[in-house]
Formats: sequence, structure tokens, C-alpha cells
Amino acid sequence: MLKANADKAVLTTCLDVITLAKTANFGLNLRRREAMRPPFKSEFAKGLCSSTSPADEFLFGGEIVKRVKAMNELNKPTTTGMLNNNVLNL
Repeated sequence: MLKANADKAVLTTCLDVITLAKTANFGLNLRRREAMRPPFKSEFAKGLCSSTSPADEFLFGGEIVKRVKAMNELNKPTTTGMLNNNVLNL
């Protein structure tokens, strides 16, 4: 009985250590993203450096190329539409 309680305590402690390490790693990754934010264009910085964007073994997530293309496509119509409207209004 005593050995089972000791094993359970060791297992619980190990799981707590893993949880703390993962939380610390997540916090460091958020700080790294924030530190890298200034060189990005503002439309990309919002999507890539936010705390809600997914991350896996890579800092900005594995599908960064797809996300950048999607952000580029989202920003493209508004930019070209604004340019066309400005040209037409002149």
C-alpha cells in the first residue's frame, strides 16, 4: 500500500513538472513572437504573432506558407479596391 502511494506521488509530481515546463515554453514562445513582430508588415504581424495563432514544433506553426498566402489574399482585394476607388474618384 505504501509503495503504491509513493508511486502515485512520483507520477503526479512528474506530470506537474511536465505541465510547468510546457507552460514555461509556451510563455517563452509568445515572448519570442512579440520580439520578432517589429520587422513584419503590420498585416502579417497581427496574424502570425498573436497568441491565438497555432504553434507546433515551429514557432509560427507548420503551415506558415499557407497562412501567409491566405493573409495576402485577404489583404489584396481591399488594397486594390481602395486604389481603384481612389483612381475613379480623382
